[in-house]
Amino acid sequence: MTDDLYTTFAGALRRALDGPRPQRGVLGYTLNGAYQVADAGDQTRYFVRFPDGTFARAAHRGRVAPIPDLPVLVTRDASGEVVITGSDPERIAAFAGPRSGGVIEVGLHGHHRFSGMAYPIDPRLLTHLAVRVEQGLVIRAEPGRYTVGAELHWWSDTQTLDLTSQRPAASGQHRWAIVGIDPTQTPHTLIAVAGAPQLINLPLDPAALAAIPFTARGYLPLAAARLAHGQTTLAERDFEALYDLARGSAGPFRAAITTTDATTTTLASVPVAEESALTLRAVIAGRRDDTGEAIGGEALGVFRRASGGNVAAVGSPTVVIKTDSGGAPTFTLAADTTTQAARLRVTGLAATTIHWAAAVEALHG
Repeated sequence: MTDDLYTTFAGALRRALDGPRPQRGVLGYTLNGAYQVADAGDQTRYFVRFPDGTFARAAHRGRVAPIPDLPVLVTRDASGEVVITGSDPERIAAFAGPRSGGVIEVGLHGHHRFSGMAYPIDPRLLTHLAVRVEQGLVIRAEPGRYTVGAELHWWSDTQTLDLTSQRPAASGQHRWAIVGIDPTQTPHTLIAVAGAPQLINLPLDPAALAAIPFTARGYLPLAAARLAHGQTTLAERDFEALYDLARGSAGPFRAAITTTDATTTTLASVPVAEESALTLRAVIAGRRDDTGEAIGGEALGVFRRASGGNVAAVGSPTVVIKTDSGGAPTFTLAADTTTQAARLRVTGLAATTIHWAAAVEALHG
């Protein structure tokens, strides 16, 4: 009896050790220029690619869903057929879901020259996520790649976003609205955050986009739309691409203006969004046309704005002026509650041409 049990156990152990070992792979393969998971000719099989660059058509038998880049284990059954045994438990924790780029496991390998696979590239990695107009003020994001931290994701959602509520409420105003992805939601969603409104006769400056608390909230910016009161449609010209929007900062950017009298004039203005703070530093230079005399210096100010409130200076801005010009040309930095912005203004001299320039740096929090 004991010998029979030993023989049975030894046989089972031998079969386990001699049997095929599962191979690690991920679902999906680019075949004939098209990325696909399920075999169009046989829906019972999925394409699986392996770390050495090879791939296989494996029977899934309903064990896993056709999720791109899902880590799986593949083996041969008793009849020699290639089958998927299930997802890989050791790698599934690193897989972020159906929009993930998955676990990249393409190791060092080569392909025969002129084979058409000498430089294998997944076309999805070259596709930027882009915002498009669906209709009216409704936008959508076309399928494309994006990253959250160091993790690659693929957007394939069909959701849309209506920007009607982002328009300024008052007549004669317009403002920026940044559109992007909120990765803090599951699944990720489209989101928009509007900036401070300003008078329609003042052009919207892309440098002011950093005043909008978007990236500071962990959102991923895709584009910025210009929205005016009463606007009902969007066109491509209404958008600015934001691939390189810096996190929380803008500048330094340059501003310039010429004065010919003593009228106080805005040289630069940086909007302050609700629930945000701004530190602004400007270096100013001015030159008189008639005598070549100069005025220059620095201005530094800290500003804040509460939810539903007006922009306000924190303490008094520091302004340092150096000049050898006659008269009293000057410049100031202050909060402007009409445009909800930190505003740098210059005052020239009567019947005198002065060319002003400033390098402005803004840090938002």
